[in-house]
Amino acid sequence: MDSADLVAMYGVAGTPGDWNFFEKDFSNHIGAATGTALEAVATKFSTETAWIQSVGLSCMADYNELG
Repeated sequence: MDSADLVAMYGVAGTPGDWNFFEKDFSNHIGAATGTALEAVATKFSTETAWIQSVGLSCMADYNELG
């Protein structure tokens, strides 16, 4: 089986606060972009998919440790 990867992200504006990566709760669904620049990027991304704020994880549940 091919390996399954995922993206870990707090939000599109980065992680506020200190540089502790594990301080924030991560999710496969993030909040909407705010600010002119990030809203422009979100608008461009939405021309390809309606799911710009989420990452699918179902491929990770297709197989167990035995394949």
